[in-house]
Amino acid sequence: MFNIIFPVIYFAISNDAVFTSNYTVSKNQLISGSAYYFSCIALTTILNSVILAMIEYRDYGYYKIIYMVSNSKYLVLISQFLSQWTFLIVELFLFNLITTLFFRLFAYLGYLLVTTTIAAIVLVLPLTMGLYFLLTVKLKLQTYSIVNTLIVFGSFMLVTVETKNNLLNLLLLCTPIKYLMTGYEVIMQFLFYKVNLNALINLLIVIVFYVLLGIIFIAKQNISTIFEK
Repeated sequence: MFNIIFPVIYFAISNDAVFTSNYTVSKNQLISGSAYYFSCIALTTILNSVILAMIEYRDYGYYKIIYMVSNSKYLVLISQFLSQWTFLIVELFLFNLITTLFFRLFAYLGYLLVTTTIAAIVLVLPLTMGLYFLLTVKLKLQTYSIVNTLIVFGSFMLVTVETKNNLLNLLLLCTPIKYLMTGYEVIMQFLFYKVNLNALINLLIVIVFYVLLGIIFIAKQNISTIFEK
């Protein structure tokens, strides 16, 4: 519920001018502005429903039991991801529905659904793999909630940072929110405008980096709790 309620409340507060004036929103503004909220919903879902859930399964011993049945830790990770990815699609649909009703632009719901669905397919899996490194960090279960919060707010703080150094900008693109927002905008450009080739290349580099990072840390992951009972 946190994944969808908090963005809806923040969205309503940020766009109160719609009710207090004759302010109108175009289709392009609607789709472009939704990148911010897509990123928030996607990242909180990954951290809370995939990463944190897998850590809880491991530390409570459920991961080992499931592994003994399936004989593959990869199947456990895949099934957890797919189930929560399905919930993410539902969350995005609900948010897009609320957004279009709020702006009285229900005719644009299809555009939002296409953009967010493609973004969820292309962007979410690589980011999830990149965040799998948290499964190998030696922290107590209660500490992970704090770490997740720091990742979310830290990513939002860095999202507007721009430099003249291309390498530094590429490193900033590796932060989750900037990666999701940039990827969302590239997909939007691909669907409705002309794609910025430089942004596309940088995005592909980060996607490959996330995937390689995930492969490394998934192989190192332990199915048993990293703390002695």
